[in-house]
Amino acid sequence: MTETKANILIVDDEPIKRSVLEDELSAAGYSVVTAGSPLEAESVLRKTFFDVILTDLRMPGEDGLTFLRGLERKKPAQAVIVMTAYGTVETAIEAMKLGAFDYMQKPFSTEELLLKLDRLLKYEQLASENEALRDQLTLPRTESRIIGQSKPMREMLARIHAVAGTDTTVLIEGESGTGKELVAHAIHAQSLRAKQPFVEVNCASIPETLIESELFGHEKGA
Repeated sequence: MTETKANILIVDDEPIKRSVLEDELSAAGYSVVTAGSPLEAESVLRKTFFDVILTDLRMPGEDGLTFLRGLERKKPAQAVIVMTAYGTVETAIEAMKLGAFDYMQKPFSTEELLLKLDRLLKYEQLASENEALRDQLTLPRTESRIIGQSKPMREMLARIHAVAGTDTTVLIEGESGTGKELVAHAIHAQSLRAKQPFVEVNCASIPETLIESELFGHEKGA
């Protein structure tokens, strides 16, 4: 069974063009829903979230720019590509200001549309990954992930606090599952390097003959 690439909503007042786009995108592996007007699209959007909205700008009643303004206020945000046969630079700029990811002038080829969709989805994936990384880097800079009130635990937290303020290499020993990684994160979070990324290295994946050079560097000819 082929995995659906993304859910797309097509908003266009011309039935034939809606149908053609739906067939082309469905054949390319996308799940497609169509709407003949912004009003119909708004009704669909109340029930379903779409990865991409492909909307015309010139339609009877509420035009595409007004529709975009409404989308801009909705949360979570949905990626938009606008299309029109009456494109101008000014219209494109206005659409981008309102949050559109890209702009296509009719007539356009299937290849061009698929390329833009692929680029948009890759951008969205990278943005999501970057946001997740930022969340990791902005975790509270404390040892709060280590829970315990016993005397040995309090002594360990005191040691973490003591070594975190030094500029020295720390070797953490312990059996598997005892929390060595948590201790490493806690030391980093309280150190002078707390604003820098915490870089994990899988030593088991590095050949024994190279591990020292990888971790500590080497001089040519040494």
